[in-house]
Amino acid sequence: MTTEEFHMNFDSKQILLQLISHRDVLLQFISSHGRDSVLPKRVQKMCKDGTEKLLIDLALLNDCLTTMEIILFSLNGTRRTKFQNYYNFMQSAAELLKRRDKKLYGEYANLTANDCQRFLETHYTDRAPFGGANKGTQWMGLSMTVKLSCIVGCASTLNSYKRIFESTVLPLLDVSESISDVLELTGVWRVLNGDVSNQRNLANRISSNTPSAIGDNKFEIEDLNSSAILFDVNQHSSPNPTITLNSKHGAFMNGYSVELLLKAWAKMEASAWDRRKQMFEDIRSDWGRVARDLVQNESDDSDE
Repeated sequence: MTTEEFHMNFDSKQILLQLISHRDVLLQFISSHGRDSVLPKRVQKMCKDGTEKLLIDLALLNDCLTTMEIILFSLNGTRRTKFQNYYNFMQSAAELLKRRDKKLYGEYANLTANDCQRFLETHYTDRAPFGGANKGTQWMGLSMTVKLSCIVGCASTLNSYKRIFESTVLPLLDVSESISDVLELTGVWRVLNGDVSNQRNLANRISSNTPSAIGDNKFEIEDLNSSAILFDVNQHSSPNPTITLNSKHGAFMNGYSVELLLKAWAKMEASAWDRRKQMFEDIRSDWGRVARDLVQNESDDSDE
C-alpha cells in the first residue's frame, strides 16, 4: 500500500511538531554555513539578521496553507469541508500571521472554529509576502528544503518535508482521491519523489532574479513549476503589472490558445457550486470591463 492509497486524520499537533523540527534543521544549517546557504536572495532582502526563524516559520506555514487552499477551495471542495477539523492548526497559523500583519490578521487573534474558513480565505487572497496570492514566496519552504538537500546530498531533509506534505494533504482528500489527482500539486509531488529535473527547475527559479523578458517587459516567459498554472501577475511600482506566461503549460503550445482558454473558463464556471459560480461570473464581468477599457484607451491613443 502506497502513501496515496490510505488516508489519515488531520493531526494539527503532529503537523506543527513536524514544522518546528524541519525549521530547526534549516536554521541549524544557516547558523553553520550562513544565510546564503539556504535563503534565496529575494528572501534575504526581506529578512533582517536575527529574524530567520520567523521567516522560515512563515515560509513553511505558507506552504501548508497553500496545499490546504488548493484542495479545499477546489470547485467542489467546500461541499465536503468541515473547517472545524483543522481548528488547532488554523489557530497557530493565525497567531503567526498576525505577527507579520496585525492589521490584516489581528481579528483572528481569538480564532474560533467558525472563523476558520474566513481566515483561510483571507490568507488565500493576501498578496503580501507569504500570503496565498503572492507567487513570489509560494512554495518557498519547499525551495529552501530542495536547496539544502542538493547541498548536503542527502534525502533526509526532503523526506522530512515530504512527511509534512503528506500529513497536510492526505486527510483532505476523498477516499477515492490521491495526491496525483490534484493537478496543482503534481509538480510538488514529483519533486518530493526524487524528480531531479523538477528539483533543478525549482532551484533555478528560486535563485534567478532576472527571468527572460520579451517586448516592453510587460510579458515574461518562465517555468512556474506547475502544468496547471496558466500565468502569473506580478505587481510592482509601475501602473502596468508584469504578466508571466507559464512555459510548461500546454495551452501555449498550439495554434488555438484563445479558444482553449475560453473553453476552460466555461467548463470551470459551469461546474462550480453556487457561491463560487457567482464569483466566477463577477470576475468574468470585471474582466470584460477592463478589456473594454484597454481597447478604448488604445483607440484614443491612435487618434492622437
